[in-house]
Amino acid sequence: MRKKDPENERFQRNAILTAAWKLFREKGYEKTTLQDILQETGGSKGRFYYYYKSKAELLGSLFELFDQKYEQTYRGFAPGMSGNEKMIRLQAAIFRFLEEEVGCELLTNLYLTQLEGKTEVDFWTTSRVYHDIMTEIVEQAVAENDMRADIPVSEIVDSVIVVERGQFFDWCLKRGAYSLRERGLKKVAVHLGGFHKKYEGFAAPAFLR
Repeated sequence: MRKKDPENERFQRNAILTAAWKLFREKGYEKTTLQDILQETGGSKGRFYYYYKSKAELLGSLFELFDQKYEQTYRGFAPGMSGNEKMIRLQAAIFRFLEEEVGCELLTNLYLTQLEGKTEVDFWTTSRVYHDIMTEIVEQAVAENDMRADIPVSEIVDSVIVVERGQFFDWCLKRGAYSLRERGLKKVAVHLGGFHKKYEGFAAPAFLR
């Protein structure tokens, strides 16, 4: 019996994912058919269903390509860059990437697959590489005494991701009517200000507790 080759398995799976992303961007998610994907990859239905249960699951798996992009950006930061600067630069890169390379239509459909439960893929799982990157950055900022130490790192990371998500959803709801990079980055930057070191020890009014 032929043994599986894990490296080849990853290559084959990623080839389908990359081809699908290309087609989704060129033709749109709804107009891209399974046959289009098979023609682009030169594969068979059997091969496709070996890796993905449906087109919706394939779409949900795009976060893997997103994470590759985010990790490449993060690892490319200059040595000695502060945690605060890494955070802003990463946010800017994410918004630019989603606006220019992913697009509103594809991002909207990705969220729909999540909200409608069409796939078992969890796009917002904490096991994502992006979550690990954000955690590293916040830990660095706290260690550099630039970010609050009275709030758990995990809570800061989750809070920033929720605000990001809100910007992504709003951009999709407005059908990309404005620059996600410009408006989204401003909103996240304002939110991050609340985690700055100068706010440490701040007590919220009683009616907000």
